[in-house]
Amino acid sequence: MKILTTKKIILVGGGIGGTATALALYRAGFEPIVYERTATLREVGAGVALWANATHVLKELGVLDDVLRESDPITNYQFFSQMGKELMNLYINHFEVPAVAIHRADLQALLWRKLSSEHFVLGRAFERFELVGDKVRAYFTGGLAEVGDALIGADGLKSKVRSHFTAVFMYLNHICRKGTALLCPYRVVYLPENSCTNRKSCSIRESCCCGSKKYINEVVVTTV
Repeated sequence: MKILTTKKIILVGGGIGGTATALALYRAGFEPIVYERTATLREVGAGVALWANATHVLKELGVLDDVLRESDPITNYQFFSQMGKELMNLYINHFEVPAVAIHRADLQALLWRKLSSEHFVLGRAFERFELVGDKVRAYFTGGLAEVGDALIGADGLKSKVRSHFTAVFMYLNHICRKGTALLCPYRVVYLPENSCTNRKSCSIRESCCCGSKKYINEVVVTTV
């Protein structure tokens, strides 16, 4: 009789992607171990917008209520030309779960708190891996080696895990450009003194004020 054992999943990278994946695996009955190269879990980054598809995942992970307490709602996205003409106004407040703006560090901290410390190994940078039968052995700095049933690389844009694969990238002819404008669009909304519920989001909003009054660029408010 074959005895079923919990599958151990090795994850490289303790950011939002790695921790959220580890939490999902844990809730599904797996044994995730997150390896992070820094010695401490550091809260870094700036504001991030989470659309309804992302907050739906957070709801499934049991994190959404905490996120809503630390974030500000997003009701619509507005796009303007360089002359301030509104090009598009996309309303996104009609989904089952809301879109929100939250500081990346706050989101990371909320995810970390959902997993116990035994799921994290800090101060170990990934070096390489090898397949051993139906297992994978990952090697880390300090001579540490870990055997698991799967390896997931969540170590960022310059992923060292991904560098061990021969990947073929296909250009899909999609271009995304981002930038900042030196002017405020002509359509603005007034932000009352007590309307900001999140200190970090508010500090970002206030940096976008125009003139002596607290007039806020709508497109900036919705893309914090």
